[in-house]
Amino acid sequence: MKEQAERRKPFLITTIFYAAIALLLSYGTFQGTLISFIMISIALTVCLATFINLYHKISIHVVGICGSLGILFALQYYDYRYDLLVPILATIGLSGLVASSRLALAAHTPLEIATGSIIGFFGSFGIMTFAFAS
Repeated sequence: MKEQAERRKPFLITTIFYAAIALLLSYGTFQGTLISFIMISIALTVCLATFINLYHKISIHVVGICGSLGILFALQYYDYRYDLLVPILATIGLSGLVASSRLALAAHTPLEIATGSIIGFFGSFGIMTFAFAS
């Protein structure tokens, strides 16, 4: 979708979908588990990206891959049971590939890529930090 306006409806549907999954995982068997925290992080990051897309076109592909990176960084930083060096390095490499492919296809500008990177990484990392601090 090249135009920002045509992205609104699919983004809203996706936000509702992720919010519903996060809500379902937040109660019952999965309440307070790592998977529920990760889904809440994803849902809130998608919600933030959807809101920002109302005013500024951003790369959702980059939001997704950098959001994964933010989650991995938070897991590595706050839980020493995991050795995530290789997955983190692989995700950094994939982030570069995704960002450069979006630029090569002329689907986004460097500002849209940078904005997506910041929202994805810091949104997920921040939400996971809040979850681990609780």
